[in-house]
Amino acid sequence: MGRKNRLSFRVVVSQTRAHQSGKIIEFLGFFDPYNSQNSSIDMERFAYWKKTGAAVAESVKKLIDNKYQFKAYLPLKKAVNS
Repeated sequence: MGRKNRLSFRVVVSQTRAHQSGKIIEFLGFFDPYNSQNSSIDMERFAYWKKTGAAVAESVKKLIDNKYQFKAYLPLKKAVNS
């Protein structure tokens, strides 16, 4: 999700077997690493899914604990022919 050289992430609940097909069970929120104030995750639904036994990805754990460190992508500049 996002645009070229500017990523953003969606936090979703999905089955591990359906990962390749892209089927999601529920959309929990989104995260914009460039503007974290523009991010939103439904913590009530997150707690519900965690209580029902859903496995939480390591990256989502870091998002929830505010320990996520985003390294911005800086594309290489092309050399100018002289």
